[in-house]
Parts: sequence; C-alpha cells; structure tokens
Amino acid sequence: MAPKDVLLVACGSFNPPTIMHLRMFEIARDHLERLGQSKVIGGVMSPVHDAYEKQDLVSSGHRCSMLRLALADHDWVRLSEWECKQSGWTRTRQVLQYHQNQLNSTLNANCNSPHKRQKKFLGIDETDDVGQENFNDWIPDKLDGSCNEGPVKVMLLCGADVLESFAKPGLWNIKDIETIVSQHGLVVITREGTNPYRFIYESDVLTKHMSNIFIVTEWISNEVSSTKVRRAHRRGDSIKYLVPDSVMKYIDQNQLYVDGSNSTTNDNCDPSTPKRSGRVVNFKVKSHENISKMAEFLGAEFGSVGEGHELCLNEENMKRSAMNLSKVISKSTSRDCLDGRKRPLRTSKRKKSSRKVRT
Repeated sequence: MAPKDVLLVACGSFNPPTIMHLRMFEIARDHLERLGQSKVIGGVMSPVHDAYEKQDLVSSGHRCSMLRLALADHDWVRLSEWECKQSGWTRTRQVLQYHQNQLNSTLNANCNSPHKRQKKFLGIDETDDVGQENFNDWIPDKLDGSCNEGPVKVMLLCGADVLESFAKPGLWNIKDIETIVSQHGLVVITREGTNPYRFIYESDVLTKHMSNIFIVTEWISNEVSSTKVRRAHRRGDSIKYLVPDSVMKYIDQNQLYVDGSNSTTNDNCDPSTPKRSGRVVNFKVKSHENISKMAEFLGAEFGSVGEGHELCLNEENMKRSAMNLSKVISKSTSRDCLDGRKRPLRTSKRKKSSRKVRT
C-alpha cells in the first residue's frame, strides 16, 4: 500500500516563533515517514487570532512577520494567515477543517480543469482579479496544477501539553476533540521521560481513536519555549540560537517583549484572574482629561473624581463598576481589581482639582 499524503498543521501563538517550533515539523516528518504509512508533503504554521487573550501576546501582524522570516529558508513549512485574519478567535477544529477543505477543493479543481484551478480555488470571479486577499500561499507546491489519485490528510501537530489538555474535563468541547482526533489525527511531540499515554488512557475519546494518535519522542532534550524567550529578552539576556537570527533582529528593531507595551492585552490585573474572562482595560487616572476619556469609554457620568488612582476593569464586571465608579474612585485610594482585593497606589503629589467633569 502506498503511503498516504499528509499535511501537518501546527496551531499556536508563536509569540515569538522559536527553533523548537520549527524542529517539531522535522521530528514529526521523520517519524511518520519512518513508519512507512505516510508521506508528509507540507507543513503549516497557523498563528492564533489577536482575540485569543494571552499575556504578552503581540499583534498578529508582528507574529506573521516573524514567521515569514523564520520560514524564509524552509522549503516545505509555510505560514497560513487565515486563522489570524478572521473576525475573531477560531476553534482548532475549524482551523483544521478549513485547511482540509481547501486542499480538497484544490485537488478537485486540478482534476476538473487545471487551467482554472487558481480562480476556482480562491473563490474569485473570472472577471474580477482584484480586491481579493490570498490566504492560500501555504498550499504545497506538489499540489500546484497536479491531479492526485488520493486525498491529502490534514493532521494536527502539537506538543504533549495539548494532549494533556484534551484529557481535562470541561477544557475542550468534547465534539471538537472527537472531530480532531477521528477525522484528522494527532502527531504529538513529547519529551523523554514523560508519559503521554497516561493522558490517552484517562480520556475515553482519545482511547477510542488511539490508532489515529502518533506519539513522537524528542530524544534530544530541548527546553526552549516562547515564554522563556520573552522572559530572557525582557531581562536583557541574549536569545541568540533560541530563535532564528532574522527573528531576533526583528524583535530588537521593533522593541518587542520589552515591557508588555506592545501586547494585544494589558494584563496588569491580579495574575490569578482567569483567562478568557473578558478583555482587561486599565486606566491610570492622572488628570481630568484621562477621566473624561474613561467616562466616554464606559458611557458613565462622573462627579468629582480625585487624581492618582488606577482602575482595573473587565468586560464582565464593567457595567457594575461603571455604576459605582464615582463612589469607588472618589473614596478609595487603592486599586480595585477583579478579585476584590486592593493594592495601595502611590497618590499623586499634585494638588487635587476641584473641577467636575461631565460627559
């Protein structure tokens, strides 16, 4: 039996992309092709949307730029911008299904009419070649104009942490897990000394589709992660050889991961605040001009408000906070965060103004 063609898709923040992200593709391809059942024809890195609330997440524009640089010398792994160009956060299942559908459409179009493949595949009218964005640069060259006899299977490439998260009740939609594992399959990169099979055993769904899960051990120890790279850079330590040189240069030129100022979220509230509880908004009340802007944002009316206070709001409690905002700020000299705890703030040395701000 001839090996089945496989496209590996890795979903993540890639914040920033590291050498380990690239290494995962090489390890996975070696393992699958060594088994003789699959032939890896391409790899895709799909960065998550900005709406995915994660601390220190820089914009998708920066992350895509870094990925292009990181992949410049790779002939079979490519960037897919589709996920990060959507209107909001997209489920992993939908990302995999999108890429699978595009591959299927490409193969069908190739066989029906190779000369019309590009227009039909992109969904562009024959008479309109402008104003359309092409998110399909990730299509492997092997499929360009060819008519393959067999399909190409999209598989999720991930780390053992993703497999572990599948086994945790309530963290994933069970139907999503079923679809991902049964229709696509997993290639899981794990470290020496770990036991990923325990996570499979603890999940009925994973056990049911165990034959579609490939565990690949990385025998060459590598503890590089985006979190550690950001921390090292923030502290002024060298990140050379942890990320591609071109990515390191881009980070320096754009002053990324310095103090969190270029993050898509500004998570300065209590770190115990659960993720995905809503967008966090911080206001430093330095002047009445800032108070006016804050009032405009919240749509609330304020009376006399003192200076030198900071307000931390979350969308879930924004309405409640807005109703009591005047009382909270005028009477409190501490920072009110989502968990109700307060931290003292240094009050401004300026003389408080007696003017009132109305919106």
